[in-house]
Amino acid sequence: MPVLLIILIPLGALVIYGVVFDLKRRRRHAALTSHDVSSAARLARANADARGGSGLGGGDGGIGGVGGAGTGV
Repeated sequence: MPVLLIILIPLGALVIYGVVFDLKRRRRHAALTSHDVSSAARLARANADARGGSGLGGGDGGIGGVGGAGTGV
């Protein structure tokens, strides 16, 4: 039994250290490569406001509402 504890405790510590290290590495890497959706939405809204439209539809190049530009109606 003591031999089992001598093997399992360091092995468990190494597994926990590996998981924590991997999570920290992923968090650092994700911060450099991911895009913040909310800031992109704010930027798109600001651009649409600068053009004078709502950014959601109509003839201002937005998503396209009912009967808007690009719908073929």
